[in-house]
Amino acid sequence: MQSFDGALWARGANWKMSFERGTATFFPFLSSAAPRTEGIAFALRDVRIDEQPLSFDTLAPADGDSQRIEFDRGALVERYELAPRLVEQSFHFAALPERGELVLSLDVTSELAPRSADDGWRFESEWGHALYGHALALDAAGRKLPLVTTLEDGVLSLRVPSSFVREAVLPLVIDPVLASFGIEGTPTDALAPDVSYDATGGAVLHCWEEIFSAADHDVWADAYDPAGNPLYRGDWIDATAAYWGHPRSASVGSNDRFLVVAHVVNATTGRVEVWGRLRSRNTPLLAAPFKITGASGYDALYPDVGGDPYPTGPSHFLVTYERVWSFGADHDVHARLVSEAGALASAPIQVDGTIHTLDTAISISKSNCGDAWNLAWQRRSPVGGNDILGARVAWDGVVIAPTFPIAVGPLDHTSPSASSCAQGSSRWLCVYEEDFGTDHDIVASGLDGASVRRSANLSVYDGNFMGQDQRSPCVDSDGTHFALAYSELYGSSTVDYDVYVSEVLFNGPSLAVLAAHQPVFQTNGAEFEPALAARESSQQSQTTHDYALAWHRAPNGLQLASHDIVGAAYRGASGGLVASYCDGATVTCPCGNGTSTVGGCPNSVTSAGARLTWSGEPSTTQDTLQLFVAGMPGGTTALFFQGTAMNGALGSVTGDGVRCVSAPATRLAMRTASVTGGALFPGVGDASISVTGSVPTTGTTLVYQVWYRNSAPHCGPSTTNLSNALVIAWTP
Repeated sequence: MQSFDGALWARGANWKMSFERGTATFFPFLSSAAPRTEGIAFALRDVRIDEQPLSFDTLAPADGDSQRIEFDRGALVERYELAPRLVEQSFHFAALPERGELVLSLDVTSELAPRSADDGWRFESEWGHALYGHALALDAAGRKLPLVTTLEDGVLSLRVPSSFVREAVLPLVIDPVLASFGIEGTPTDALAPDVSYDATGGAVLHCWEEIFSAADHDVWADAYDPAGNPLYRGDWIDATAAYWGHPRSASVGSNDRFLVVAHVVNATTGRVEVWGRLRSRNTPLLAAPFKITGASGYDALYPDVGGDPYPTGPSHFLVTYERVWSFGADHDVHARLVSEAGALASAPIQVDGTIHTLDTAISISKSNCGDAWNLAWQRRSPVGGNDILGARVAWDGVVIAPTFPIAVGPLDHTSPSASSCAQGSSRWLCVYEEDFGTDHDIVASGLDGASVRRSANLSVYDGNFMGQDQRSPCVDSDGTHFALAYSELYGSSTVDYDVYVSEVLFNGPSLAVLAAHQPVFQTNGAEFEPALAARESSQQSQTTHDYALAWHRAPNGLQLASHDIVGAAYRGASGGLVASYCDGATVTCPCGNGTSTVGGCPNSVTSAGARLTWSGEPSTTQDTLQLFVAGMPGGTTALFFQGTAMNGALGSVTGDGVRCVSAPATRLAMRTASVTGGALFPGVGDASISVTGSVPTTGTTLVYQVWYRNSAPHCGPSTTNLSNALVIAWTP
């Protein structure tokens, strides 16, 4: 950060920015051959809530450091997070004078030509472009909403609908991203990225393979902070004339050490071996490279490595690899323990040595969760295609769950990725590709130990993009949820893949998508080989939902001239999933008059029936969930109750309504409706729903409904009715 001529200046790998009173200007790096530097100036013009102007400081001074710059405008704070390859602009509202539609307008001044694109607004020249990405609205409860961004006559508008603002838990944040995409890239081709977390040391390690020549590939590893800012701790894991390929990394929690492994061609024997090298957040190289496995009689290929988050030693890494018995015909799954000091701590472990099987593409969880690593791999099926198999290995190297099936069937299943477990459980996720002939989908299988409990095609949740080709999934767990990164083919292109993230809830009874098809990085090149690691993988029981990502960006023959590695940080959602069901239009109401798609069966005061809604998050550790029912007769008695299962597909008639929660039920609270027919639980002074309902701390799926009295004549002699119902998947 530098101050010059009254402005603050910041510099990234491919951008510059200046900050003056009230104005921020982004200068994308487009090309060294570009005739001049062209910027995009942003100045907040107007803020309105339900068309009413909100007063703010238009000439606020800029203040901050090399990682963050802020304009404190009084009514809001305008913030710029400075990462090596992009800038994250955000607007923070700690308070709102009223709740309604929120619209921010910015004056945008630039010589670069604006153009609307799928990934936001692009500001272009013949040398490249800068991207003003689609914005998100986020609240303190973890809710997210993609926003509509318009640009007209030099005014950029971000619009947050009133429905989101009214229910938002403050602070409310509006969060777009600025990124630069130039023609020039580094001259060296880089590929095969991996990423691992060291939460205790506050570092993320990115490693990748670089091509020096066809016979000489090197491995580089660099440390960044969790926001993506370089810690300047980069160094070569290997820079010799040997061939080092397919690097993978993990960390241990008892110190700040990472292990980077790769397969290496022995120049004397020609055999492929697995080697490794230790490094830390602060010290790039701790020891010389060492051989983990390999002999003159066989090859050891495509290693992967899992770490151990346990805070005290002894800690081990588990290195997995393909042990070649007969090349291309019989590959086995082997592993070996490596101590935190870089010593071989076990003989080779035969995880699967089945004869005449081709076992490849082995994936191991980033963490053993203090107990056991999860493994998944693909096996060529005798009937054609591939199946996905799994195993589990304890922290001390004992195979506690020998080979078991995960996805077996007529379709081709490939490219598996195994996650770490959710906190305090043996629940984990395996994601993989499933070939449908015209495209590949991403499928997730939720396991409890060695048993598959649920499976779901996640590409279905991509909506209109389901028919696109989705490839190369990678998954990890933040301790409560699971996030997976994958590459998706753009439009009718055959080469343009972009990176997306989806979030999944798997708490045993439920496997559901919390957030689908979240864009991470899109250019007109190919972004693939995504790698992902959760902060949880190196520090158990932490409470954030942070992930680090990396991927390989291929040249496109236009702006991008070489293979590069790109990284990002992703923050997942908190809490579980809530869905409404059993509305009057779905079930058969006793009087045959149900039409509401939001409430229960009709009552004496409204044909839409009583509507049960919610706010907050169903988290067993940070429970903010509230249930609210409206549309009842004023002053009536209402009972909030909870059950463990749905009462069949369409429920059973009870009074003038339909009961959709099966017996037995737990009575949560009796309430007297307000004069307008509403009731809330929990209210001020009440225990939380998770406490009142004795929800297990590990999470589960439960159902909720409200019974109420309706003494006025309606369609029959009954004097009771019920609302619609909610199914709630609780997580820690």
